[in-house]
Order: sequence, then structure tokens, then C-alpha cells
Amino acid sequence: MTSRIIVNNIQSDTGVSTVTISSPVTLSGGITGGGFAVGTGASIASPATNILTIGTNNTERIRVGAAGSIGIGTDNPTKFIDITGVHSGINTTGRFVMSPHAAGWDTGVTSGNIHHHYIDNFRLYSGQIGSGTERFKVDSNGYMSVLYQPAFRATATTSVTITSAQRLPYNSTSDSGGFDNTNSYNTSTYAFTAPVGGVYFFQASTYTDANTESMWDIRVNGNIRQRAELRQTAGDDIGENTIINASCIVSLATNDVVDIYWASNSVQLISGSGFISFSGAKIS
Repeated sequence: MTSRIIVNNIQSDTGVSTVTISSPVTLSGGITGGGFAVGTGASIASPATNILTIGTNNTERIRVGAAGSIGIGTDNPTKFIDITGVHSGINTTGRFVMSPHAAGWDTGVTSGNIHHHYIDNFRLYSGQIGSGTERFKVDSNGYMSVLYQPAFRATATTSVTITSAQRLPYNSTSDSGGFDNTNSYNTSTYAFTAPVGGVYFFQASTYTDANTESMWDIRVNGNIRQRAELRQTAGDDIGENTIINASCIVSLATNDVVDIYWASNSVQLISGSGFISFSGAKIS
């Protein structure tokens, strides 16, 4: 026969002020009331229906709401995990600290991660740490690296004679130092399409050996943003063997189109060894 002691009610005025339990206890019916102390100075309580709190030093520290939201430093968590408030007696320069050698932490299942490496670098990833793609880094010297920031340089691989208004045929992003790190420049239509909004810098150059006036524009969605023009008077030879450059800074929205548009008379456009190019980059 197993001996049992059943206590329906223990009150301090009965002479029992402390109950010491030296082995695990299974509570099949739970514990009713506002809560109970755990050890010295710690407590677990349920101040309202379906609310659980954990406290130390007679102060609530963590609250689990009825819907499962967890609050640290707040008794009204509005997010799945809500860390807020100013906590006296502890370091308040940051909300949480990770081990210096930790791999990092996820901000989503597969949507992105934040990662630091031996305190030397701060990195942002898309995808999982270790198998995802690094998108942004600040190293120990404070230098920032933004990979895949839209940038390109297109050149012309052939010389052409232009007889009407048209886009200038910068037809390669792989010749004479050309590149396109986001595949946003079309070498068939000779136009750049912004993959993301922001402030961009563009530069273009032309080279001609024709003794004639020259005029072309840097355009956004067909609207002139910067014009390059070379004029001459009778007898001048300034239009022959001439490189013309122009540049501008513009604010673009996603899918805005930028091109270089020839707007003057017939001219022979000379290419070769990067003589002429059209380039751009997002700067902010």
C-alpha cells in the first residue's frame, strides 16, 4: 500500500509557512490562484485569464499573452516577440547580445538573415546563412560593400553612320571594359531599365571624325535630362575627331528607362577601344 497525504488547503495561520519538496511533483489538476514563488525572489503568475508572467525581484520580466505573444519589458506585447522598455540595473545599450562566434540569426524562414563574423563584419543575407547570398557588409574598418548595386558600362563595337534621330547603339557590356552586374542594360534596344528606384549617376561619350555639329541627350522615359552639343561656324573644323562627354544625376523609379538619343544631323559615329561608352550606377 502506498501512503499519500492529501492537503486541500494550506494557510499561513495554520502554522505551516513553508513547504519543502525534495522530489519532483506531478500536478494533475494544476495550481489555482494568482501565482507562486519559485526559489528566492522569482515568481510565476497568471494575473488575468490566459496570461502567464515570469518575474524576479518582485517585478514582472516576461509576459506571454493569450494569443502567444511574448513581451520582454512590456505588459502589452503587440508582436510575436516584443522587446521594449528601459530596464534599470542592466546594460541598456542594446536589446540583446549574441556570442561573438555565433553564426548569426534568422529574420525569417528563408527570406533573409542578419549575420556577424567574429565581431569584424556585419552582413545581410538573403537565404540561409552559409548557403544564401551576401547582399551587404560593413567590415571592421567601417567600409560598406553593397553587392549587386545596379551598375553597368556599355560600349559600341562597330562604327555606324547615323542619318536620323535614334538611340545611340552601345551594343556590348562585355567589350572594352564593359559590364552589367544586374543585367539591366539591353544591348539590343540600347537602353537601361532601373531594377530598383533610387538616385543614379549616368555618363556617356561619343566620338566622331565628321566635320559637323553634334547634339545628343541623356533621356529618362523619353524626356531630356542632359544635352551634349557641339556647334561650329563656317570654316571651323572643331567637329572633326572630337569626343563629346555628358553626365547627370537623376532620380529614378523602378522600371524607368534611360537611353542616349542622337538628335542632330547625319554623322559618322566612330567606335573602338572604349572611345565611346554609356555607363551608369545607383549611388543612393
